[in-house]
Amino acid sequence: VLWQRDVDLELLVMDDGSTDNSSKLLKTLASQDHRLRLFSQEQEGLAKALNRLMPHALAPVLARMDADDVSFPWRLRAQLDYLDRHPLVGVVGTWWCPWLGDDLSDRAGCYPDSHDWIRRQLERGRNVLVHSSIAMRRSVLPVDEDVYRFRWIQDYDLWLRLISRVRF
Repeated sequence: VLWQRDVDLELLVMDDGSTDNSSKLLKTLASQDHRLRLFSQEQEGLAKALNRLMPHALAPVLARMDADDVSFPWRLRAQLDYLDRHPLVGVVGTWWCPWLGDDLSDRAGCYPDSHDWIRRQLERGRNVLVHSSIAMRRSVLPVDEDVYRFRWIQDYDLWLRLISRVRF
């Protein structure tokens, strides 16, 4: 994610109780790149980690990635440009492609960018948004409750709460 181009990037990383050398590696990276800010907690899971990180983010747009994800260097710039051109859209995702070994899979996923299509899919129980490909305006997030409420399906729960009042 640090390879993103043409964006003023702030990268918040939560060490969720890792037991390998990732904490040491992150400290080394943070000492070399001022955009990286580290946080840690006992192993409590993704939802709690995200809820604890969000108050520290300064940007008006929040983007998600997991430790095992890779984004093309133009991902965030493209999402920010899309949000700039579509001021009524609050949540935007991307195409996705599983990375299998050293090669990219030829099974890229691309869903329609129709809000109504996304809403229908969510209402039918089908989560068509890849959480770690999302960028969303901070202004659309709930302020009176935890953004992520469940250990599992935390993203799907959030989309269901947002879909009736935010354009996807």
